[in-house]
Amino acid sequence: MWIDSHCHLDAPEFDADRAEVIARARALAEAARAVAPAITIVGVFVDASVDEIERAAATVGLDVIQLHGREPAALTDALRARGHAVWRAVAMADDRDVVG
Repeated sequence: MWIDSHCHLDAPEFDADRAEVIARARALAEAARAVAPAITIVGVFVDASVDEIERAAATVGLDVIQLHGREPAALTDALRARGHAVWRAVAMADDRDVVG
């Protein structure tokens, strides 16, 4: 089962309460694990810095970091070198990019 609950924390309108939002995300992750211990907690980031990603991953207890922007390969490498599982979103230009 997948549950997608996300927001774009890097948006300026979250500057004032970003720490509070991340703390609530941790509480939600803990509650989800209590109900479904095998759940995978994924944090989705769009063009965030390594420091921002690391802070959220450590605070929330993320199992996977998904990069959904135009992050350089070096960022992926740095996160993996620090022990994180990383997924990357792939942009599709049009329906010809989908095979099936």
